[in-house]
Amino acid sequence: ISYAISSLCFGFAAYFAGIKWFFWIIWFITSLGMQLETWKLNLKEANNKKFSNHFSNQVLINSLLLLGLIISRKI
Repeated sequence: ISYAISSLCFGFAAYFAGIKWFFWIIWFITSLGMQLETWKLNLKEANNKKFSNHFSNQVLINSLLLLGLIISRKI
């Protein structure tokens, strides 16, 4: 739930900042990716390696979000 809320808040902030159309494609992909990553976690079977992979993937996904934000500001 927290990833969904953070995606929505980030989207609202980008909308009110007047971010260009390119960002919204990246935002949709990264929001979907964040949710898919959380669904992959099964807390009953989770271990340190699964959590480590989850957070590494979240860093990569959010790096893509930041890159989309930077590129869309330059367009």
